Amino acid sequence: MKSQIKIIEVQHKIGKVIEYCRKREKLTQEELAERIGSSRPTISNIENGKVANTNSILKIFKYFDILQDLDAFYESLLKRLEEEKGVKEINFYE
Repeated sequence: MKSQIKIIEVQHKIGKVIEYCRKREKLTQEELAERIGSSRPTISNIENGKVANTNSILKIFKYFDILQDLDAFYESLLKRLEEEKGVKEINFYE
């Protein structure tokens, strides 16, 4: 059985990626918040791995051009599922 990654671990990793991108662009948390229409506490919470609104995370990913990587992952996952199990689409609304 595969070891299970914990949600909190993923939240921290997402936060670290966002913090790295923000610092690489030499932005403060306040500046990033303004650019995505959010607040500094929201950015701080995300960077610290705390619960955050998915929409805020996706806006940050879009701002830093990470969103297309997520889309590419989705396409890769769908291709793998099609090859392994014959799945041609994922219906998120079932």
